[in-house]
Amino acid sequence: MTTTKKTAERRKDLGLITIKTITESRPYVVRAVIDAKTETRMDVEEAVRARIFDQKRRVYVNSRTKEELSLEDALDSGLLEVEFEKELPNADG
Repeated sequence: MTTTKKTAERRKDLGLITIKTITESRPYVVRAVIDAKTETRMDVEEAVRARIFDQKRRVYVNSRTKEELSLEDALDSGLLEVEFEKELPNADG
């Protein structure tokens, strides 16, 4: 005959966390670019010359990893400083 002992079960509820993400779809103008390698702020023309920012292809090139990011991803990562254009008043109101 074999005897087995049951250890006490433990339950732990961690709960549910809901994260809501809001995406801005307003037009913006890029005012400055942050170099990921040096964390230096530079104007758009400097960033284009340094090949960190490509306006035609609308990409940011991470100077440390050489990874290309969309402008939206670069903005979310804090690598672009932008100025959002003001919304026009609604014609209905």
